[in-house]
Amino acid sequence: MPTPRTTLDGGNPRDEHAVLRARQAGSLSVQESFRELYDLYGREVLAWLLVRARQEAEDIFQDVWSTFYFRWRTWEVREDLLVPGARPVLSFLFRTAAFTWRSRGRQHVAERLQELAMPDVTSAPDSVHRRLELGHCLTVAAEIARPMRAAIGQRGGPAIL
Repeated sequence: MPTPRTTLDGGNPRDEHAVLRARQAGSLSVQESFRELYDLYGREVLAWLLVRARQEAEDIFQDVWSTFYFRWRTWEVREDLLVPGARPVLSFLFRTAAFTWRSRGRQHVAERLQELAMPDVTSAPDSVHRRLELGHCLTVAAEIARPMRAAIGQRGGPAIL
């Protein structure tokens, strides 16, 4: 059975500024305010990740919210960021999602490069070595370029990598 939640407006969805002010005033605890923000932005962040990260979206989603919770416990509400249209929490969530997604992409490229490492062929003539190196370089370049081309194609413009 779900536990009842404390809200300021009778359970209706709130905006980020209301949650930040309630947390600052002590009307909502860290856990309650975190839950409000998760309810407010969870689907939006997951949708963003599903478009970009596909298979890893759920893992990255968990990483993003874990990182945010750790940060949320000591979050300082700055009045200069509580202007109409500003959403510092959503901005933090999307930046964290993008950084985590890119980091995982770089890890996969590094792992793929390790897998494609050229075997040590010390007894072959130099011309064979050069051909092997060139072929290896082209294979590695194609493997790295494939996700970049996909990212560019999804957005219809240059990829931010």
